[in-house]
Amino acid sequence: VKIAFHVFTISVLVATLCGNTIVISLVLFDKHLRNFFNMLILNLAVSDLLCGLFAALFYSGMIKSIIKESPMGDLEVVACRAVLCASGISSKVSIITIATISVERYVVVKHPLRSRVRRLS
Repeated sequence: VKIAFHVFTISVLVATLCGNTIVISLVLFDKHLRNFFNMLILNLAVSDLLCGLFAALFYSGMIKSIIKESPMGDLEVVACRAVLCASGISSKVSIITIATISVERYVVVKHPLRSRVRRLS
């Protein structure tokens, strides 16, 4: 069961990192994708990428503490707290970005002519 958990966790982390890296590179390097909505998607991809990186750091720290190979003491506690704090901030950025995307989509559906005029000008 532990091996399956580790394989699943590593697979999710790799998929998260690869997928968000692809989205970030597409939006940054394709000029046609640079609009307001895609900037929100870019923001979401960056915050999710950071969540994935912090989760990977936390997960590797968990494995080290289980194996008991890293006797770093206070530095390990500080690093763990920093990773958890950064992960929390990144998660909140994701939530706020999703809420902003929802409001933007609502406005586009509710007032299609106004949003079209705003986009063209």
